[in-house]
Amino acid sequence: MTDLIERPIGKSIPIKDNTVNLCLGAWEIAEYYLRPDGMQQSKAAPGGLVAAIKRNEDKGAHSVNLSWFAEEEAEQYEVYYREAGTEIWSLAVTTNSHQAKLILPDGEYDICVKCDDSVMSCPITILIRKAPQITL
Repeated sequence: MTDLIERPIGKSIPIKDNTVNLCLGAWEIAEYYLRPDGMQQSKAAPGGLVAAIKRNEDKGAHSVNLSWFAEEEAEQYEVYYREAGTEIWSLAVTTNSHQAKLILPDGEYDICVKCDDSVMSCPITILIRKAPQITL
């Protein structure tokens, strides 16, 4: 059984004759992480990923400050990014803190984070545009 961001809580549930018996109350929501016996269990993805963009028009790229919830016992985090709509992820930062900084040009990007052997977090999408020129 896991919490809503797939961190394990409680104990494993036995499977008998390819069946799992669950007892849920009215309006109860429960989340379970299924894996075959013998497979190593991945940790849940870090949650709470947020991005703050600091514009730097002079250099043609912008600072993107990222933060996320620290995971207990995480030894390192990896930050991945890609242009929105593309398939290939780039590894941007490997760090042991729950903050990171990217330098990105104008564009639309998907950003994810993972720790140790966790799965990737759900991507957030950010749009970086040049600030409009205002003439008075």
